[in-house]
Amino acid sequence: MRTIILRKYIYLLASVFGILFGIRAQATENLDGRVLLAVESGGAMYYVNGGERYCLQSPYETFQVMRGQSLGIRHEELSSYLEKGFPSRLDGRILLDIGSHGEAYYVNMSHSADYLGRPGSAFWVMAGKALGIKDEHLEKIPLFRQGCAYDYREKTFKTKKWINWNGRIIGQMNSFLDYAVERELKDKKVSYFYFSLDNDYWKNRKKAVHEGRIRVSGYLSGMTCAYSNTYFKGECVPEVDVRSISAFR
Repeated sequence: MRTIILRKYIYLLASVFGILFGIRAQATENLDGRVLLAVESGGAMYYVNGGERYCLQSPYETFQVMRGQSLGIRHEELSSYLEKGFPSRLDGRILLDIGSHGEAYYVNMSHSADYLGRPGSAFWVMAGKALGIKDEHLEKIPLFRQGCAYDYREKTFKTKKWINWNGRIIGQMNSFLDYAVERELKDKKVSYFYFSLDNDYWKNRKKAVHEGRIRVSGYLSGMTCAYSNTYFKGECVPEVDVRSISAFR
């Protein structure tokens, strides 16, 4: 429940700032390093770098951005900046500590840095730094050529490997996609499992994660069905109780 409230709060906060302060994300304005939240289109989130926007709509996409758009930095230099503050030239950059264990940090516009950690936590760090933006201004910023799995305008996923919500209004729930779960099942990798966004979803997810039978993952590839209560790698399995699956016992 706290997760739902937090996500609604982030979306609402970004929406209010976007409306009250009249954000003008013109194509000519330098928004590199900014995390943008589409306040009119269900809360789709993007990271801007090099004049293009990169999707941040799940921990998996966040990880891809962390890996592909980061800037390597020596451990000694990073440690000094963490203690004394970062120069403005690094505002909005994702830094990778190449002298340690590859830890990633996002330098915010206050010249300090936030540790990104795992993709799931990194997703929420970036969400907390998001700046609201209207669709008309967002679309002036070119989308990275690989595009996004989720089309915030059509409310559908673009490839057959992603769930098609058949026009259902996802809103801020697009950020719930990090609750796809991955699991090796005995002799084959079924591995993709997604509960519906209702009371049973939260009840079952909490139980399953608490018991350590599944681990949270940002992956959604392998899903091909339209909306149903549960998905198993390309096949709809309605009304499945996780306790009925022998591999989870």
